[in-house]
Amino acid sequence: LQAGMRVGDVVVSTGCIRDDGTTRAYLPAEFPAVASHEMVTALRVATMGAEGDRAPWVGVTHCKGSFYSEVPGYVPDAAAADARWAAWVGGGAVATEMEGAALFAIGGARNMRTGMVLAVLGITKKGPGAADESTAEAVASILTDSDEAAAGKTRAIRAAVDALRIVIRHDVTAAAAGAAKRVEERVPAAVPLAPPRAETPSAPHHCPHHGHCHIPAVGVVAVGAAALGALAALAIATAIRRTD
Repeated sequence: LQAGMRVGDVVVSTGCIRDDGTTRAYLPAEFPAVASHEMVTALRVATMGAEGDRAPWVGVTHCKGSFYSEVPGYVPDAAAADARWAAWVGGGAVATEMEGAALFAIGGARNMRTGMVLAVLGITKKGPGAADESTAEAVASILTDSDEAAAGKTRAIRAAVDALRIVIRHDVTAAAAGAAKRVEERVPAAVPLAPPRAETPSAPHHCPHHGHCHIPAVGVVAVGAAALGALAALAIATAIRRTD
C-alpha cells in the first residue's frame, strides 16, 4: 500500500482496520483490533534479523473479508471504494490481509497475546501519487508466486519462529526472577545458622572382652555423671545415718 513497498518485503502489524464482517459479531466497530506490544517488539527484533539490510514495514494493516475489494472493476461503486482506500493509505496503512482483525480482537478479548508478520505477495495499491495496476495486473501480482514472494514467505516464517523464541526466553527469565524475588522475601539474605556440629574425637579404653575399642566421649561423660550421682547419694545416706 505504501510507496516503495516491494514484493517479498516483510510487514509487522501493530493493529488492524476492521473492514471485515467477522469481528463485528463479537465486538462493536469502535473497539480497536491491536496486537500485543510484547509480540510487536519481538517481531520487530526478529524481522530485523531476518531481513538483513531490508528493514521491515511496521504499522497498521487493513483487514478485509473479501478478495480483491481494492482492485479496480471488482466493486460496483469504484469511486467510493477508491476514496476509502485512499483514506486508509493516507492514514499509514501498510498492507491488506484477511485474518488480523479477528486474531487481534478476539485474542485480546480472551487475554491472549497476539502478533502478526506478513510477507508482501503482490502490490494492488501503489501508494499516494502512484498509478494503480489494472484489474488483470493486480490479480496476477497476487496469484503469481514469484521468487521474491517465496523469499518473503521464508523470511516471515523465520521471523515468527524467532519472535516466539524471544517471548519464551523473556517469560522464562521473568519467571525465574520472580521466583528468586519471592524466595528472598520469605528468607532474608543473611540467615543466622548454627555452626555444624564438630565430630568429637573418641577416647580409647581397655575392653576385657574385645581388647581396645572406642567409646565416644559423650558416653564417658554420661557414665561419669552417673557415677558421681551415685557417690553423692551414698554420701547423703551416710550423713543421714550419722545424724540419726
